[in-house]
Amino acid sequence: MMAGWGRIDKRLEKWKEKRDNFEALYEQRKKARGKEDENNKNKRIRERIYYKRKFNYWKKKIERFEATEVNESWARRQLVDTQMTSKYARELEENEVSKGRSC
Repeated sequence: MMAGWGRIDKRLEKWKEKRDNFEALYEQRKKARGKEDENNKNKRIRERIYYKRKFNYWKKKIERFEATEVNESWARRQLVDTQMTSKYARELEENEVSKGRSC
């Protein structure tokens, strides 16, 4: 365990509780319980979609936080962002130098 991980671990437990709560709420709304009218069915479907999105958000957030390896697509996006930032910084510097200003 890393130094100071205990404080983070407490927060992570709260995130996991949220994730589990949203999963339970989603599972409860998957199927109708007995007969339901159209309004209740539509409400259940809206809630099911809402809770599924919330569940997926917290699930992916926890997965990213606990990741031990860098995802290849993430690394590629970071590289592209760095390249673009360097390109614009170089252009800005060239523009400032051509005006006789120093950066």
